[in-house]
Amino acid sequence: MKYDYVTGERFSKTLDDTIIKQSAIYLKKDEREEVLSFFGINKYEYNEENSTYDFKKQEIEVIFEGKKTLITISIVNDKDKKGNRIKINYGQEIRETLKKREDGGRLSPTRLEFEKTENDEIVVSLMDNIVFEDHNVEECKNIVSDVNCNIYKVKDFFEEKGQIYVPIFQRGYVWNKPQIEKLFEDIESLSDTNKEHYLGEIIIMDQMIIDGQQRLTTLGLLLYALDLVEEKQIDFIPGFKENIKAFRDLKQGAKFSTSDYNQLTIFNFILKQINEIGKGKVKEQINNLKLNVVILPGNKFDANVLYNSINTTGVNLREFELIKTILFNRETMNSSIAENLNNYLDGINYKEVDALFRYYLVIKTGKLAAIDEKGNKKESISYIYKKYINKEYGNSFGIDELQKEFEEITRWFDQINKIKKNYVCEECRDYVNWLISCQSEIIPLLAVIFSFEKTNEKNVRIIEVLVAKVLRVLLRGDKVKSFKFNRITNDIYECGDTSSDDLMELLNSESIFQEESKHVYYYCNKIDNNEGKLILGLYNYINENTNIIFGKNYELEHIFDRTPSPDMIDKFPNFNDWINKIGNMTILTKTPNGGDGKKNFIKKRTTYKTGDFFVTKEVYDEYGTLEVFGEEQVRERTDKIVNQLLEKFNL
Repeated sequence: MKYDYVTGERFSKTLDDTIIKQSAIYLKKDEREEVLSFFGINKYEYNEENSTYDFKKQEIEVIFEGKKTLITISIVNDKDKKGNRIKINYGQEIRETLKKREDGGRLSPTRLEFEKTENDEIVVSLMDNIVFEDHNVEECKNIVSDVNCNIYKVKDFFEEKGQIYVPIFQRGYVWNKPQIEKLFEDIESLSDTNKEHYLGEIIIMDQMIIDGQQRLTTLGLLLYALDLVEEKQIDFIPGFKENIKAFRDLKQGAKFSTSDYNQLTIFNFILKQINEIGKGKVKEQINNLKLNVVILPGNKFDANVLYNSINTTGVNLREFELIKTILFNRETMNSSIAENLNNYLDGINYKEVDALFRYYLVIKTGKLAAIDEKGNKKESISYIYKKYINKEYGNSFGIDELQKEFEEITRWFDQINKIKKNYVCEECRDYVNWLISCQSEIIPLLAVIFSFEKTNEKNVRIIEVLVAKVLRVLLRGDKVKSFKFNRITNDIYECGDTSSDDLMELLNSESIFQEESKHVYYYCNKIDNNEGKLILGLYNYINENTNIIFGKNYELEHIFDRTPSPDMIDKFPNFNDWINKIGNMTILTKTPNGGDGKKNFIKKRTTYKTGDFFVTKEVYDEYGTLEVFGEEQVRERTDKIVNQLLEKFNL
């Protein structure tokens, strides 16, 4: 016997007089006796005169996602006083799961099913987030009625499943040893209780595995290791056919060598686990493993939307995996173009591909997506990408549109990677490195600038203009994190080829690059360590003409210490006014013991004399005869550094 309901606020007081709330179900009146019997509740009295029940609430143990939890059955009065309803309060685990699926405070439509097993255990299942967009209530009820749910023994499912496959928009196989160890712990525990163990839901639509790919892949490999399935029964596993010889060899006892194909690694680990427990013992308990298999009507659901919805409420997909659901729709996902694009994306390190899409969207839209996983969903990479696709291609996204987008993705990914690897003209490389070290989010802007066919001389001038504008911001004491290049990147992309004068005009339009007073004392009121290293690295470069100093191998040194001794405080009581100016800073190569720290200037100047850089030796050359480096020297050196930089970059 089964009972199933759709939960979600939008269906309150609409489904056959059954009220659905976020914390409970209020069943329609004509189901009372039948439902109480289903849950094994027989001790209650019914008063026919006023149609009320004398019934105390009762806790019922149920199984949810393989674990035991409690639900509470009670009787409540209707507001219209026409009778009483049975109220089913969800258990804590069910409530927490439903909470994760909330969308803007409203519970997403979810099918809630109660089913009694042969052992009289009640299993509660949720079919993740049915998408009811543009359906009225009657249509929604029809959709739910077409859904087919059955509980299978694992082995029976693989024998009866028919031809299924993993759609191209699915993520790769990501289970690892901890998940496999947990599965075998569950299997071992069954030998003591001999009870059934539920492994959760599998959702299938039009032979596509919408949810449960990780479990089915693992279980398929387990049954294959136990000789309980034939190879053709698990050929839905991506890469299985291509690596069939390696699977056979491992099964025959061949020594395993490291593989990039994760399924082989896991299969080898499964074989080891079986050997430790005993093949016979594992086989014996396989019959106690069960799956709740949900078959959806393909004509009433969109596979991509459903997959996206399911996987944004559980373990988060990476942004590029969500983007696949946008690109690979019903029309495009079985095309050779989709396969080629999928292979291209899968060939990029998964940590890199999200960043590439983020930069790609800066170029195409001028929007910089959030990278904080807890950030606003409307700022996420996949959200911005979906809006971009809708604007660029309209409602029709087919094979031709996919081909065009594939070409654009590969073009700009390659261009972005060239900038990251500094594949630019030799005359620009040091400046490009310096700009990226200032703010990595300048990479899309550089990618656009170098995408145009220009002479090296013109490129050098444009990059010098950009360096000059960024330098001015640093000299003002602003943090590099304040740099935002997304809007100007898109402006230049939309305008096409641009000259250095055009770029200067565009840069001046950005508020952060607005011209300020050129008076030297306006600059460098307070420079943080990171910004100080960048300024001095550039200053050293224009004087020494070697590689620009930046990176983790160098540290900023304050010549007059930031925590001076009492006698220095007495001598320079206003030291806080100038201690963080650029003239009080130099750069040292990092040593295990750190910089010169709290040494006085007499001791420090010996280190500066043998320093690795012009910017360090210069302190000794100009001030090495002094016993104290104080306010006068800081202001004098600040003037010199700033004026040289302003003159070099025509500021």
